[in-house]
Amino acid sequence: MSDYQSFKLVLVKFFSLDAKDVIHVYLGFLFFFIAILIFKKPITSYKLLIVGLIGAVIMEILDLRDDYTYFGQLRWAASLRDIVNTNFLPFLIIFLARLGLIKK
Repeated sequence: MSDYQSFKLVLVKFFSLDAKDVIHVYLGFLFFFIAILIFKKPITSYKLLIVGLIGAVIMEILDLRDDYTYFGQLRWAASLRDIVNTNFLPFLIIFLARLGLIKK
């Protein structure tokens, strides 16, 4: 097991999560709030998704590397699902704010 995978398991245990995949939802929110602080854009700006996309892609590159090292294959579908899981709720918040259903 790589140091990266071990670190993810430590986070899962520390936050008492049921599954390793749930960490993507938490990190998605973290990336979203970091983007708000960095870009200082209104909640309706799609630019706020950039940090989450970059973070998710970096995490999935590490996961793909580990998959290939330990399983001999790349699990593209799992990686795509994780990228979507990381960014879905921030996207939904921005989308709803753009519709006026969430106030600034």
